[in-house]
Amino acid sequence: MKQQVNLYQLRFRPVEAPLAAALLTRVLLAGVAVLGLVWGHAQWRSRGAEAELESLRAQRAAESTRLVDLATLYPAREVDAALAAEAAGLEGERQAKTRLLGLLSNQSLGNTDGFSAQVAGLARRRVEGLWLREVRIEAGGSELALVGSALDAELVPRFLRSLGEETAFTGSDFRTLRLERSGDEPGRIDWSVRTRALEEDAS
Repeated sequence: MKQQVNLYQLRFRPVEAPLAAALLTRVLLAGVAVLGLVWGHAQWRSRGAEAELESLRAQRAAESTRLVDLATLYPAREVDAALAAEAAGLEGERQAKTRLLGLLSNQSLGNTDGFSAQVAGLARRRVEGLWLREVRIEAGGSELALVGSALDAELVPRFLRSLGEETAFTGSDFRTLRLERSGDEPGRIDWSVRTRALEEDAS
């Protein structure tokens, strides 16, 4: 006959110490305190934001009142029709002068150098006893007509030869030269020179 003997006794089991109630109470109280601090800080910030919002609203209302007062003190002036018309005329004159300057100094007529250089060249080649009465420059300076008068017919070719020394007139091909004695002043010679296109236009 066999008999089992249980050598494991309950009294020999290791005893686990339970968490002390006092420690648990401290932890809970600490957590409650932290939550209270967080909530209090949030409330403080919320009250500050509300106060700032109320201040901004009051400031906006004050500015609106001030604008109304200024509008009352300084009403909008009516537009003077005469001054408006004068300003429009001056603006149109300014635009016209701007376009003229663009033509004299530039570029939109097919000549990137403009034709102010040709005008300056004509001014430099002054011949005593000869003067210009009309200057026509077209197609960006490639077409040219000169009309003038002289006291001596020989001054005209001298003047044209001097123009050949100006780089602005390089390539200008005058096709027509006309000389005729003035009917009003017998001592005056009227002359004109033209390139091909302006010759056809004159005819």
